[in-house]
Amino acid sequence: MIIQVRLTSDSGDVGGHNVGLYLGTHVPAEATGSGDNNILFHPGVDALRVEGFGGFGNTSVGFSPAQGVMHTLRVTSDGRVISR
Repeated sequence: MIIQVRLTSDSGDVGGHNVGLYLGTHVPAEATGSGDNNILFHPGVDALRVEGFGGFGNTSVGFSPAQGVMHTLRVTSDGRVISR
């Protein structure tokens, strides 16, 4: 399974906010279930993180996504649901 979205931000302080994609079965503000993830990047900062099960902290992606530019985020999965 491939999920592909285009994301951007055209306001806010550089590095002071994030843009991302929520994948899961729960309400995002209450995402505590296994398989729930927020995938986030910070416009103007070389950092991406995945919050939730199997996630990781801010990690370099090799470039700084610019504000006001559409960036493609592609998530590839084998379709299995992983739970704790």
